[in-house]
Amino acid sequence: MQSIESYNLDNLKELNGGISPTIYYNEEGLVKGIYGKYTDMIINNGKDAIHSLYNIKDLFGMYNPAKEFVLDKEMRQENQVIYRLQQVYNGYLVYLNQIIITVNEKGEATSISGKYTPLSNISFDNKVDKEEAIEIAKKYSDESKGAKYTSEKVVYIQNDNSAITAWMIRYNNINNITKEKIIFIDAESGKLLSEMPLVIN
Repeated sequence: MQSIESYNLDNLKELNGGISPTIYYNEEGLVKGIYGKYTDMIINNGKDAIHSLYNIKDLFGMYNPAKEFVLDKEMRQENQVIYRLQQVYNGYLVYLNQIIITVNEKGEATSISGKYTPLSNISFDNKVDKEEAIEIAKKYSDESKGAKYTSEKVVYIQNDNSAITAWMIRYNNINNITKEKIIFIDAESGKLLSEMPLVIN
């Protein structure tokens, strides 16, 4: 896949019939959204969607899309299909980092947008194990009857865009679903990073 051409802005203008597509940039100056055609590949499935990322690899600052993304969800709507791709690092989910690709009924890309963070040298050999993380999370939730905790180690992107390893604890309570939430615990220090309502999508 590395032989696929990585397009520049002139290539995108040519792809769109001589008209530059609408492009949005992040704070680092990398592209985060292209509203228009960004690839000449026909996208019929999640694998095709991931392969199409090679055409905008340099614009988004990506390293190797086939190793950095997995298909999270495919949504078919009238006259279009939406592919939601999840960023991963060494097999670990990069929380909230997703790329959304929209194609028309012919499989032609019409837009791409989302969040991607270049990552390297992240250690998953951390001090806080799963059981300890759940015990910490219990301090921030209601341990009443019906409470259930599940955990997953993830890459957590902080507000300054730096990446750390964290335990993502899902707190469910069949007796009070209004209190269900996700709690993030630093896998190294055991500190609470954030918490938010649990949303199933």
